[in-house]
Amino acid sequence: MKEIFRALDNRLIFADKAYVDSELKEELTQKNVWILTPYKKVKGEAEAVSQFLRAGRDLWSSAVSSVRQGIESFFNWLGEHFDLQHASKVRSSAGLYVFVLARLSAAIWIFFYS
Repeated sequence: MKEIFRALDNRLIFADKAYVDSELKEELTQKNVWILTPYKKVKGEAEAVSQFLRAGRDLWSSAVSSVRQGIESFFNWLGEHFDLQHASKVRSSAGLYVFVLARLSAAIWIFFYS
């Protein structure tokens, strides 16, 4: 995903905690690309500080997660109906794009024309 993120300009990306990478975030900030993720606990942070900031962090995480919920539901539906998880014969980024776009096209066709 880092490769895809680096190709973007002027975007908001709602992502999972797994995409939190300070080096990537700094690089993307210069291109006006912001990765918004639920709050990830900081190692070594004092418990008093953590408790003090908990309400704001929980509110932030809920807001980001509520945006992501619709996207997650859509991709879950795609996965159930169009077997996107089984791209074992895909060997390149271009091949992955073709695989996913073909499956999305089929999903849209079936959704609107059946």
